[in-house]
Amino acid sequence: MRVKQSALLLLAALGMGACSSDQVDKAIDDRPKNRDTTITFVNALNDDAGFYLHPHAMFGDVFRDKYKAVDLLSEDYGSYLYGWNKDYAKTTFGVRNKNSNNKSRKLDAHLADGGRTWVVAWMNGSNYELSVFDKSPRNRADIISVRVLANADMDVAVDGKHISRVKSGKVSTHISVEQCNGTLSIANRAINLCQQEYGRSYLLVADSDGARVIVEE
Repeated sequence: MRVKQSALLLLAALGMGACSSDQVDKAIDDRPKNRDTTITFVNALNDDAGFYLHPHAMFGDVFRDKYKAVDLLSEDYGSYLYGWNKDYAKTTFGVRNKNSNNKSRKLDAHLADGGRTWVVAWMNGSNYELSVFDKSPRNRADIISVRVLANADMDVAVDGKHISRVKSGKVSTHISVEQCNGTLSIANRAINLCQQEYGRSYLLVADSDGARVIVEE
């Protein structure tokens, strides 16, 4: 609410203190887009979904068509270049079931100018969740590098040796894999990485059945 109060104070200083919330939102939206962030949306939900975003300072609901960035099928991903004003780095993200609109999730997060950001929608039981975090490629010759985002706490092993336990909704550190087939396992499920390229880095979104989505960092 403090951000929205700041927006009102700014507009009052500009002689727009009596504006409606829609006018406030339009004034924010019309400010110069002097910052940008490349965002990759990942849909690891069971449903097709729409992804939305706008400055957190806005009063209106993020789930409006004009704030939609992309529609994605289940287990799909897509990139979007988001332009924003330097005074509004805090951003509201939303994901909503594309067909019925009966499920949704919102999350506020800060963006960095020139940054490259993941926005991942995933299932927490029957509910939607969102995770927002920076991309972090670590490309090494002859290695497939993987970071894991899981929907529950899960053990990770490489070559049969336990190396870490990932926490629900928290992206892991980089995991180095030298052999694409059968080397990496998550929650005792072998992960086949033979469709991925050596020398590249990937985000792997997992659930209890294994890998749902694998996307290059």
